[in-house]
Amino acid sequence: GNVWLSTDQGVERYDPHANRMRVVPATPLSPMALSNPEVYVAHTDAWSRVWLGLANGDVDVLDLAGNQIDRLRLPPPNNGRDVRALVPLPDGRLMAAARGVAAIDPVTRTITPSAIPCLEGQIINVMITRGQQVIAGSFDGLTLFNSVDGTCQRFRHRAGDPASLPNDNVRSLTVLADGRLVVGTAVGLAVADGKDGFRN
Repeated sequence: GNVWLSTDQGVERYDPHANRMRVVPATPLSPMALSNPEVYVAHTDAWSRVWLGLANGDVDVLDLAGNQIDRLRLPPPNNGRDVRALVPLPDGRLMAAARGVAAIDPVTRTITPSAIPCLEGQIINVMITRGQQVIAGSFDGLTLFNSVDGTCQRFRHRAGDPASLPNDNVRSLTVLADGRLVVGTAVGLAVADGKDGFRN
């Protein structure tokens, strides 16, 4: 399949079979142009549509088969910030992280604001899923949200506590093959110890 690359000048599509790169620009001269050139994240869904998280709360949906593009905008209070993550849940919803998190129905394109109340008002830097769990990193630490029962766990830096995060500015997240969570902060990495703490 294609590889999609997010840039600050649009999105680039690399076709490894044809060994060719194509650029989808942001220009009013093309009906397939993006609504904003600053692309932060790309997600391909089960229908081979490409969802793009853009600046200022914009989300563009590229339907290459239908040769069309749909333009969405996150509603208040989730608008006005860059869409840094688009992650699907098992129930089909697509979670869009910007200022807080909104949920998008990929079929109807209906957007539900404030889908994760415990993240309301936070500027989300990075977000991933692990099963039914949404894991979000912001300038205010790390949040684990259970999409089934709606509960949240918050982790922050605590001075003098070596089992806390090294810093509240969470910049990257990944899950290792054994299921452990690795958190990248502004001052270093932390690995979840499985006991509601971290090894720094």
